[in-house]
Amino acid sequence: MPIFDIYDDRTPRRVKIDADRITIGRTAENDVIIDERRSSRQHCEIRLQPGEGYILCDLHSRNGTYLNQNRITSPTSLRDGDEIGIGKSSIRFWSSMAEMLAPRLPMVVKKEPPKTASPASPGGKAKPAKKHPVAISLPETIALPDDTGMRASDEEDSNLTWDYQLKLEEPEQAHLPVQQSFTGPLTLNNIMPLNYEGRPAHPAGKDASEVSQAMLRLKQILLKSFQFYATDIHIEPKEINLDIRYRIDGYLHPGGTLETATARSVYSIVKLLCNLNINKKNIMQDGSFAVRLPDRRVDLRVSIAPSTLGDKMVIRILDKNLAPKGLDSLGMDSYLLEQIRQRAFKESSMIVVCGPTGSGKTTTVYAIIQEMNALNKNIVTVEDPVEYKLENVTQIQVNPRFNVTFASALASLLRQDPDVILIGEIRDPDTAKIAIQSAMTGHLVLSTVHARDSIGCIFRLLHLGVEPFLLGSALTAILSQRLLRTLCSLCKIKVKPAARDIMRAGLDELAGTALYAAVGCEHCLGIGYKGRLAIFEMLAITDQIRDAIANRPTFPQLRAAAGDWIFQTLREDAIKKLKNGQTSMEEFEQIITKE
Repeated sequence: MPIFDIYDDRTPRRVKIDADRITIGRTAENDVIIDERRSSRQHCEIRLQPGEGYILCDLHSRNGTYLNQNRITSPTSLRDGDEIGIGKSSIRFWSSMAEMLAPRLPMVVKKEPPKTASPASPGGKAKPAKKHPVAISLPETIALPDDTGMRASDEEDSNLTWDYQLKLEEPEQAHLPVQQSFTGPLTLNNIMPLNYEGRPAHPAGKDASEVSQAMLRLKQILLKSFQFYATDIHIEPKEINLDIRYRIDGYLHPGGTLETATARSVYSIVKLLCNLNINKKNIMQDGSFAVRLPDRRVDLRVSIAPSTLGDKMVIRILDKNLAPKGLDSLGMDSYLLEQIRQRAFKESSMIVVCGPTGSGKTTTVYAIIQEMNALNKNIVTVEDPVEYKLENVTQIQVNPRFNVTFASALASLLRQDPDVILIGEIRDPDTAKIAIQSAMTGHLVLSTVHARDSIGCIFRLLHLGVEPFLLGSALTAILSQRLLRTLCSLCKIKVKPAARDIMRAGLDELAGTALYAAVGCEHCLGIGYKGRLAIFEMLAITDQIRDAIANRPTFPQLRAAAGDWIFQTLREDAIKKLKNGQTSMEEFEQIITKE
């Protein structure tokens, strides 16, 4: 029973028709009626051809019938997701799918009328039986399109499994984790995509062989991302097919290809799960959906951008299991932990975390919040976007379309009696000024700033127009950080670097010291690294530094005033990790020396 998503001058809608021959046009005698002035009375028809499936035929229309933006001149086979174009209107065809976007698209069902004629009219001619639309109830699951263009190699990938830790949950207390855990395989059958409303994409427990091939391919891509501990999936169009790459520990690694025909259906599935417009191409679109695993839910954020070769899709993986549980999980030195904790529990305090994009700033401020008792404090956040959902924390998503900016949200939040305010990023003068005012009126303010180091963070805030005397009074600490890849513990080897390599990296103090280098094995996917660790630099704001800030110092003057109040530099912390065999000299050189 085919389904049609209709996009014309009326409200987008969905029609489901039980018939072997379906006509499309602008008059009432058609099965699918469209509000399109360029449509003929009976424009085209769709017939069920035994052994071939549904075919589309043009009925000698004035302006022609288009299939996927190409005018048809003869009967043409239809595939799931095909776009039928009539004038400025379009119709999306599906042969075996149900209510995917409900309740956004109203659903009606038309059944084939009985063969008997209605009572005769006064003129003696029988009137044709009317076809009455019947509203139907929405199911608990959504079915998605099939795609027969998947290669044999794709089917073989469906046997991929991955051993990982599962946490059991009691059905009657699903929100409370049980301490017992066991090791089990993660297979395609364990991955349940959820749409933007949290509804499953197909019935739970359905075998992978029973779902559509395009859905199977999407599950395979997601399964590999969980196996690789990837943070992002990149699907990039090329001249032939599409490349799949996974971002693992900050670097992109190839992960196979996707056929163009299969990719079209995969893109349609993702758009439907995210409630995006599947009818439009070559436009920027953003959305989100989720995946239910046996032990947890993983949120996925999707961005689609047009390129010269087609739409590129990037999926950001937001796994709560990888989120920090507190400051102890960040790997800070004990004395640095103590300094942060002392300042995090003060009123009228402001702690800023700085670093480049992808250095883990948001993870650190989340870890500080996890240290607090959210039941005794009113903790609010303003973020763009909200990375992880925190319990007992009010999180606000920035949305400029509705005038919800960092500055406007902060102005409103100050009237809601907050104890702790987390600002996702200080990026404009208004946000900076309100953040400073909040810290000076009895609130703990946590935020991030794009700056190279703690001294540079002060100049960044001054550049945003914050008055020097206010900045010095509000700030209590600045934390600068970077991420270094961790050497694989199973394959790393001890080496003695050459003197020229030591000099190039600026590590003269380690001359003659044995260090560790990356090799690569099955455990780390041949990369040589597995996971990342953070290095930190903290500047404690003292009266001496406040006086220097008030006088608008130069960079050397402020560095001199900071003196011993910088609790280890990034370089010093990285050298510690290097000596301990946690990272390599190449990684040190890439992150520290080349800056």
